[in-house]
Amino acid sequence: MLVAVAVVSFAVSALLLTQSIPPPLRPADFLVSGAVATFVTLGVLFVIVITSYIRDPDTFYKKRHKR
Repeated sequence: MLVAVAVVSFAVSALLLTQSIPPPLRPADFLVSGAVATFVTLGVLFVIVITSYIRDPDTFYKKRHKR
């Protein structure tokens, strides 16, 4: 699920960025739009991980039951 969200957010942000740049696109324009799309995707993933950690603080660390 997390991978699907990352792929979709990258694709949408990259598409929107390439559409917003004026038509004679150079390779540097694609580089910039890919870099910004990567930054947006990492931000989205960071927000998802932090909010899931706030909901359940023991997501990454579970205590063992004593025997």
